[in-house]
Amino acid sequence: MVTIPKDNAEQRLIYKTVGEREIELLFYPPHKAVYERAPLLILIPGGGWSMSVAESMYGMARPLAETLRENGFAAAALSYRNHRDDGVMMPAIADDVFDAASYLAQYAATLGIDPHRLFTCGHSAGGHLSLMLAYAPCDFGAQRVYNAPFTVCGSVPISPPVSMGATPQELERYRFSRGLGHLFVGCEGELAHYSPLWWAQNGHGVPTMTAAGDRDSLVSAVNSEDLCEALQVHGIRGEVLISHGGGHCLEPIECEAVSLSLAEVLAQMADFVLTL
Repeated sequence: MVTIPKDNAEQRLIYKTVGEREIELLFYPPHKAVYERAPLLILIPGGGWSMSVAESMYGMARPLAETLRENGFAAAALSYRNHRDDGVMMPAIADDVFDAASYLAQYAATLGIDPHRLFTCGHSAGGHLSLMLAYAPCDFGAQRVYNAPFTVCGSVPISPPVSMGATPQELERYRFSRGLGHLFVGCEGELAHYSPLWWAQNGHGVPTMTAAGDRDSLVSAVNSEDLCEALQVHGIRGEVLISHGGGHCLEPIECEAVSLSLAEVLAQMADFVLTL
């Protein structure tokens, strides 16, 4: 079963079914009618590609989402299949995220959104997926259900992994990749295509503001720094917010306070999106 959306209403939607597995998203309309068709913020939760709770990312990014909704944006928080619960690999995970965006594009008129003014945000694994959705072409993937076109105009990920680590040196540099080999069984030759850094290095990117903690023990801040440097080489706007003393969720690590709190980061990200 797939849900046919109602007109521009807050609702829980099943965007895809695989066997008996129903995969859902949460849709939130604008608080104010500013545009004829609302731009859309897509929120993608993290969890090491081994869990995905749509509500969790909306909760984490609430200040960003609410500010944008007050300025005429809609928002959608996604769930997707994961390795722990569904036994799927990275290609299926990415397929779900791209299908969610294409589903939203297919029903854009009903939802009152502009499918060519999408913006993405996610944390950790969700940050990686939000960048994939922003940088790779909208027809990316091999086992897709939907083919409605969409355009992502900007991305604001938090603590995003950007390289799947094709070499041991990359695994060490980007830190996050330890223990993720199970996600690529059978598709080891496609690591680059699941690396936002590769897309950025080849000139396929959108304006991006990333945030990272310099004491993050899970995803090194160098992920964000290298990504934005690659974007800038191609004349694409790339900005990095470093939370000194911050951990994976920008929480204080061995210090009383961080230089940039999560709330401050989300406020800057809202300002960034509103300039695009």
